[in-house]
Amino acid sequence: MRRVRGQGHHLVDRARYSPAQWRARELRGSGAACRNVRGAWHHRLGSGSRARLGSPRSPARAARALARPLPCRHPAGAHAARAAPCRGPCVVRCRPRMRFLYVMDPMDRIVPDKDTTYAFLRAAEARGHQSFHAVPEAVFAKAGTIGVHARQVSGFGAFPQVTTGWSTGETTVLDVASFDAVFIRKDPPFDAAYLYLSHLLDRVVDQTLVVNRPRGLRDANEKLYTLNFVQFMPTTLVASSPTQILAFVEEVGGEAVLKPLDGAGGTGVFMLRTADKNARGLIDMLTGEGRRLAMVQQFLPAVTAGDKRVLLMGGKVLGGINRISRSDDFRSNIHVGGRVEPVEVTPEERHLV
Repeated sequence: MRRVRGQGHHLVDRARYSPAQWRARELRGSGAACRNVRGAWHHRLGSGSRARLGSPRSPARAARALARPLPCRHPAGAHAARAAPCRGPCVVRCRPRMRFLYVMDPMDRIVPDKDTTYAFLRAAEARGHQSFHAVPEAVFAKAGTIGVHARQVSGFGAFPQVTTGWSTGETTVLDVASFDAVFIRKDPPFDAAYLYLSHLLDRVVDQTLVVNRPRGLRDANEKLYTLNFVQFMPTTLVASSPTQILAFVEEVGGEAVLKPLDGAGGTGVFMLRTADKNARGLIDMLTGEGRRLAMVQQFLPAVTAGDKRVLLMGGKVLGGINRISRSDDFRSNIHVGGRVEPVEVTPEERHLV
């Protein structure tokens, strides 16, 4: 924590700034009124909080006081002004507006009522933060710096309203490390282009927050990562041989599910039955006639009651959802028409997590 003296006393939490923001603040000097790099909201802390903040014996209490949003006492319009100075004799907390970069597929592919990324964008805008969009191929390296051709996006509507009338600004070349966070939101497959993107963004993980970590995306890639948990899975085969796959379907009772290793959203997922004359054709299509690996899993009839997903944050269970398939499809993916219902997470499931 650094105390900046000027017109009143201002507590500035260095941890809230990216390296680029803090360097800019240092260059501007700290002997004048507190000025924010990218605009700010100002919240007044009472004299009691001020006294506690100054006490080295209560760091946890000081942190809670800083995190608590209190009514703003500053002039109307100061929030929107860029680099607005703090005025008044009180202790204030300065929270700079943040900038987020979303590296993902083109914006016109977003499905507002289904895509999590849209919820991120909408929530960030509601809090006054700036969001920028870039396609994966817009990220580049030059002289050791990772740059990006990005454009600002806005106009997502207030939560929980769903709108599609967002606007995009002009494309600008920016330093990826200058963003407060970078979200890798590209849809599968994890192909060569995705691999190269992860290696480029690996160069900035020590300079800004990258979610998810590029190395984690590579190591926990798609379907194959689940083989670490075979004790909790249906009987599974990963192979390319049509003969081996057909024999496996026979072994597990004559019904199995065939999946591409790099797909998502239920695309390319088929039911295999030994009595079906299309079975060989489906296997040939997904394996490239034996030249490409595919995953085959024993079919569990109980899936008709739902496919439960447990949501975690920081290793803690937030809750669960049950994805239920359409009556004319065995796939429960939302992308192909499955519906979602809230569901309780049982003690046994919590133990597994």
